Amino acid sequence: MDSLKERLKRYYSLDEEGYARICREPSFSYLPSLSKSLAALEAKSRIAEAIREGQKILIYGDYDCDGIMATSIMALSLIHISE
Repeated sequence: MDSLKERLKRYYSLDEEGYARICREPSFSYLPSLSKSLAALEAKSRIAEAIREGQKILIYGDYDCDGIMATSIMALSLIHISE
């Protein structure tokens, strides 16, 4: 019987390097830079404007585990920025 590692590699069509990449220690440095994303720059500008002008900001998220976590992080971030 194949090891779990071998079954995962086969199921996800991964070579050894691909498997090592998804199993590495998590780090923020692996996240892509949004500094050149027009949509991210527009969102950042609009959020900054809303905070400056004391406008309400609606945060919408879904109810699965990552949606709840992302929504909570966004809400707490905006609370700390606006204080």
